[in-house]
Amino acid sequence: MRYRLAVAVYATVTAFALFAGCDTASYKEADKGEVDHKVREAGKLFDRLTGREKPDDRVLHWYSYEEAAAKAQSEGKYIMVDFYTTWCPRCKEFEQDTCSDPGVVEALNEDFVAVKIDAESAEKVVQGTREMTKKEFYMQATPGEGYPSIVFFDKGGKKVGYFAGRPRTCDVLIKWLDYIQEGKYKTMSYDEYGASL
Repeated sequence: MRYRLAVAVYATVTAFALFAGCDTASYKEADKGEVDHKVREAGKLFDRLTGREKPDDRVLHWYSYEEAAAKAQSEGKYIMVDFYTTWCPRCKEFEQDTCSDPGVVEALNEDFVAVKIDAESAEKVVQGTREMTKKEFYMQATPGEGYPSIVFFDKGGKKVGYFAGRPRTCDVLIKWLDYIQEGKYKTMSYDEYGASL
């Protein structure tokens, strides 16, 4: 019974997502993103109702930089690097509070590959063809203004965004993610983007 109900809900939500608010004659590429999002949401609902949802779907997946670079390249995602230190209280708050928020986890797992790097570590990391310590990577990627420092790279490893410090709220981090994921960094500063919302 539960499976049939889930199938019925999935079919109904999918149909709604495909046809609500857009007729086929005026279907535009801009509408496609919204429809795709609704279909993904319907799929998640289906998985939840049928018990197929994996518990780790609600946990942020962290990767090494090298793993993230390969995954970003193959899946066309951005990389978010969290440069932290072991002694930094705001870094711990960022990981424990902000990065465990369900909306943040969903946005990061869906469109980004998340990396944590100890900015004081002498361990080696490879970015592109260059091997360096994690501390050197931090100094290269940021102006060294403090921790945590959040740096975004495109799928090719090019730096496309930098934010110093812990975002005040989860909503602020989601705005950062939207700014990067929507490609707004190419045409406007983050302040301009924030003012346009």
